[in-house]
Amino acid sequence: METQKLQHNGINEELLRVKHDILNKIISATILMGIVAAFFSLLRDQVIFYNLSFPPMLILAMNIAFIIVLVVIYIFKAKINLNIKASLLAIIFLIIANRAIINYGWISNGFIFFGLCSFVFVITFQYKTSIYLNLLISLSIPVIAFLFFNNYITINSHQYEIIQNKIHWVAEYISYFLFSFAIIVGVGGYQKELLKNFQSISQRNKKLQQVIDELNKQIQVKELYQQEVINSENKFKSLFKASRDGILLLDENARVLEANPALLEMSGYSFKDLSKINIFEIVSLEFRNNAQELFKKLIQGNLFPDAEIEIIRKDGQHVIVELSSNLIISDQQLRVLSSLRNITTRKQYENDKFNAVIQAEEKERERFSKDLHDDLGPVFSTVKLYLESLLKMEHDQSKKIILENLTEIVDGSVKQVREISHNLSPYLLRDKGLVEAMKHHIDKMNNSSRFKTVFDETSAENTRLPENIETLVYRVFLELFNNTFKHSGASEISISLNRYKNNLLFTYIDNGIGFDFHAINNSSKGIGLKNIINRTKAFKGSVHFEYQNHLMKTIINIPL
Repeated sequence: METQKLQHNGINEELLRVKHDILNKIISATILMGIVAAFFSLLRDQVIFYNLSFPPMLILAMNIAFIIVLVVIYIFKAKINLNIKASLLAIIFLIIANRAIINYGWISNGFIFFGLCSFVFVITFQYKTSIYLNLLISLSIPVIAFLFFNNYITINSHQYEIIQNKIHWVAEYISYFLFSFAIIVGVGGYQKELLKNFQSISQRNKKLQQVIDELNKQIQVKELYQQEVINSENKFKSLFKASRDGILLLDENARVLEANPALLEMSGYSFKDLSKINIFEIVSLEFRNNAQELFKKLIQGNLFPDAEIEIIRKDGQHVIVELSSNLIISDQQLRVLSSLRNITTRKQYENDKFNAVIQAEEKERERFSKDLHDDLGPVFSTVKLYLESLLKMEHDQSKKIILENLTEIVDGSVKQVREISHNLSPYLLRDKGLVEAMKHHIDKMNNSSRFKTVFDETSAENTRLPENIETLVYRVFLELFNNTFKHSGASEISISLNRYKNNLLFTYIDNGIGFDFHAINNSSKGIGLKNIINRTKAFKGSVHFEYQNHLMKTIINIPL
């Protein structure tokens, strides 16, 4: 309702403005016409007419007065009310029209001014009001006719006979009435049509304004959204550049689209260099296949678990990183956002810590082995001597059997203590080296009919390896042997130990049932296998498990 009221007020204000403009134009035209008519009417009245009710000088004075009034109205047109302006203008036209009839005795000259009155009325006032006003002013015609017929007004003119003719006045009155009616109906109808057009335009403007308002709202929402996007992009760019972690944006083919400064510093490559290669080209061979497989699964919609991989800098240095990746959609295309955190220092600290634990463990093993050998061993040996002495002196057969059993138990215990002591800190490993210690253990296992072991050490040099590396390989060897013995059901084992350049390659193969390392690694089982990996990584080595053609392979590469 409020909106409709405002629209109605707007239409009325526009109509009022148009009416003011029309009246102002009529006033300016009347001023001009009055100036010209004042001069020519003076000449005409002096030449044609002899006895006028309004002498020429009076007419001139009246015309000048009317012109002055009209000029004042025009000057203050913006401040004068429309009805007052129209009333003054109509009064002037009415006076001029009646003056013409009284002066010249016929109505024709007054038609123009009576018509102007009708026009002013219909423009200014309501349709019915203008009709009533027009009927009112038309009464001046029969009044003047009455004055003429009763000689209250006399005129010395050659048209005196026409003036005294009643039929003439009736005809003139009807002509004026039809003339004014035509003006009122025509202009009034036009005004109504104009109002309808205004209302129609207003309705269209309303709809147009609604559309514009809706568009403005959409534009504002879009601008807010764009501003939020810009703000988000600026925040992302700030985080992208300021992040200490390396950040990569990859396409679905693992091509680099964006890389932050931390990543460039971490890899040693420029962005131009990275944009020309596949990102997996800087991943070390040991981790490349696994990383590519995880990337393919991520593109297919699977989760990408956090992983530790090793990348190779442009200068050849190896850097261990923690990799986290997520699949995103940018510009309706699949993108991979990856974060790489340099954990080389942390891994070095963990390795140093682990090495310290291993060294402490080996020392404890050595101490415990020495205690078993030096303390518990002699005790069992002494007990065995006493039992043998009692066995020689005893003649009771039943007691003799008991002593023999006790002697066997003690003898077996001595062997077990010696075996435990040897496993804890094998003297052969310490005195003879890795190859001899492995041979000794393999020879003992080959005496069992369960499986056959082949050991190839031909490519290994006779020179001793660093003590900590020999201990590492020997512990790995025992752990794998123990797994084969307990779980694999294998009948054959093949072991090789090769040394080339600055690396030691240890290969262990059995024909058992094998195992899924990834499944074991993600469970709480497989502590022995996890220890193998941790021990090897502590020496910057690599471990590879592979089950193929019914053969379980474990390949360990350790830099020397």
